[in-house]
Amino acid sequence: MWRWMLTMMGLFFSISADAQKFWDGGAGTQEWSDAANWQPDGVPLATDDVVLSHQWLSGDYTVKLPTGASSVSIQTLL
Repeated sequence: MWRWMLTMMGLFFSISADAQKFWDGGAGTQEWSDAANWQPDGVPLATDDVVLSHQWLSGDYTVKLPTGASSVSIQTLL
């Protein structure tokens, strides 16, 4: 019984904890798929909330999505 409760609690917290990724342009490449362009480092996953703001960058910036036969899936774009 105890093991089942711990498993269910872990599942609940992993589902309810939405991850956020912020564009910081750290790699200087403008490429969505460059992990160093994100804070925390790593390309956003389908469960992530993506925030494009001026928290780390001032002025205009460009984010280039992958080209060709590829896709990008995220939970939300803010």
